[in-house]
Amino acid sequence: MSGPSEAQKTVEEFSKQMENLDARQASSMMRSYAPVYNQLTREMEELVRKSVERDLKPWEVMRSRRLKDIERQFLSRMDEFATAGGGLITDGQRAAVGLARRGARQTVASALPNGVTMDNLANIGLEWNRLPDDAFTNFVGIAADGKPVGRLLEPLGVEAAQEVRGAINTGIGMGKGVRGTAKLIETAAGMPLTRALLITRTETNRAFREATRLEYASNSRVVKGYRRMAAKSGRTCMACIALDGERYGLNEPLNEHPNGRCSMVPDVLDYADLGLDVERQESPEDAREWLGRQDEIVQRKILGNTRLQAWQAGEIQLNQLATVKTSKVWGDAAVIRPIKDLGLGKRGPGGVAPPKPSPRRRPGTGPEAAVPEPPPLPDDLIDPKTGVKVRGTRTAPPEPTLPPGWVDDADDFLDLSSDIGRGTVKQQINEQVREQEAWARAVGGAIEANYQGLSIRAAEQVNKAVEVTIVRNRWRPLDIITTERLPGRGGSFGRAYAYQSGNGVHINAASASRARIGAEKGSVRAWDRGNLADNAHVKQRAEEGGTRLADLEAKLTVKRGIYNDWKKKKAPKDLIYDPELEGRMVPGTDYKRWIERYEKSVKKAKTSLAKAASERFHSTTGQEFLKEVITHEIGHYAHRRWGFTERRSLDLFRYGKKGKAEARQLSEYAMKNDVEHFAEAFTEHIWLGGARNSPEVTSFIEDVMKANTTYADRERIFRQ
Repeated sequence: MSGPSEAQKTVEEFSKQMENLDARQASSMMRSYAPVYNQLTREMEELVRKSVERDLKPWEVMRSRRLKDIERQFLSRMDEFATAGGGLITDGQRAAVGLARRGARQTVASALPNGVTMDNLANIGLEWNRLPDDAFTNFVGIAADGKPVGRLLEPLGVEAAQEVRGAINTGIGMGKGVRGTAKLIETAAGMPLTRALLITRTETNRAFREATRLEYASNSRVVKGYRRMAAKSGRTCMACIALDGERYGLNEPLNEHPNGRCSMVPDVLDYADLGLDVERQESPEDAREWLGRQDEIVQRKILGNTRLQAWQAGEIQLNQLATVKTSKVWGDAAVIRPIKDLGLGKRGPGGVAPPKPSPRRRPGTGPEAAVPEPPPLPDDLIDPKTGVKVRGTRTAPPEPTLPPGWVDDADDFLDLSSDIGRGTVKQQINEQVREQEAWARAVGGAIEANYQGLSIRAAEQVNKAVEVTIVRNRWRPLDIITTERLPGRGGSFGRAYAYQSGNGVHINAASASRARIGAEKGSVRAWDRGNLADNAHVKQRAEEGGTRLADLEAKLTVKRGIYNDWKKKKAPKDLIYDPELEGRMVPGTDYKRWIERYEKSVKKAKTSLAKAASERFHSTTGQEFLKEVITHEIGHYAHRRWGFTERRSLDLFRYGKKGKAEARQLSEYAMKNDVEHFAEAFTEHIWLGGARNSPEVTSFIEDVMKANTTYADRERIFRQ
């Protein structure tokens, strides 16, 4: 692991600016509340003093007119505070959005590989997309629950009044006297400020993160996603440490908890994405590794006694100590997993054994716990959405049928897109496409399926991929598999055959027919033709590489002749003339070094040509390409649930020359990055028997598949 990256340092700089903004807001909020607090505590203490002097009972104080008058005055002042506080929070959100918009581009620029600048990217058409101001108005002045932020402060007056009542009741009832009761009142009266500061900090930070994410998402051709970065500090909560390094799609808000301090580090284009054969840098140390290096005092402070002992004994991993809960006020928030949910003594969280024995072990790196056989599935297929029985079996989707009286070529009907045609034909096509959707839901392949825009055969191919992966292995179903584009996914995603995001797969039916006959959109023929065209591109590149090699070799022959003629003269002081040097005369020693550079270029060109000769754009059987595309995307889904940045995955696919060489054996697309390498290797494993995968990659894929079966009830197999 390496030290902090430039992007992390930049994120930390902007986090400090956010802390300064938070401090200014907190100061303004305290000044705003001070008059309310002072008046309430002063009048309540005076009421208590008189009550003690008169020896009043607690219930007599509670019923006194003076207490009710004070409460009415306090609630009126609290309404004013809520209005002022809401304005302060909104102003803070607006400032945070401005800071985020300034910081997003700067952070992305610092995350780019060495030697790559934003100007370089602009020169190849990847300019930074600056969103207009109105794109950010949807969360300035609005809380996580969609209501104005001032509404979050409104209940504080009533809550504080009840707390103060309780303090008086307790103080007088327990005979604490004037001074003791006054301390209770001061604590209760300060509660609204404490709560207001929590709301201020949480909502301002949320606005900063959402503005940052929106800037990232609008530049999806440069930013691929983002990683969670937790502060490496004794003040950081265990949930944030457990989730440090977690990768999120650009459509996924950061599930931060109230008062959270986590930041968002962009995952940007790297050398491989830009077509450069340069090894990726090592990932920086994560917060769990940082915690592992700390002394036991720090570890105990963060983990507590029970979790620390379980971690030291190898019963749990640090990445198991977070869970996500949904709040009506705060939305999805990462929180520390309760001790009762860790299953200590019952084989780990959820009653399933974690990998043993090391606290840093990942699923699949050691013997898995015995898992009981799943219950048998019913024979009948019922669509859970409609309650209607579905044709087909659990191992095969419904077989497409021709309409009665159809006399033309069968493929002309079965391979027409569902959004093409008219009248009865279109209706019959749509009915069979919807039947394929129902099958995907009925067998537990996806919770929701939408294949509109695909032909009947194309929809069937999608289901074949779903069956051979999710259904056959009884994985957690996809949340959705759809032909609808995910909002905000343009750029390269808009041109992709399909893409995977979160727990869903999105199929771009139009991408397979680009620059081709419109009537083929969404058809099997269009997908297969697209694949042939892409592979023809790879072939053409190999041919161009051969032409370049021949040109280099011819030039090298000429230059060797010039050099040999010079040597025959036996006059070392004479200069050499080469027309390619634009008439310059150079010493023989310099010319020899120039020839050596040509020789290296020829050698490199030969190596590249030899590698390119066997390349394909995608790992494919050459038939039913859509089926293989969806398998590829489901491979991403399985890999995502395992963890893209899990150590074993990185060692196999991201680091080292061996992984790159294996990726080249699969396809050009596998060479793009480690995530695509896994998905291509997964497709190779499913449909081609994994012949071109190494034994280590095959073993890893099998472990990922097994873990997806074993931990199908979890949102993620583990978090890193």
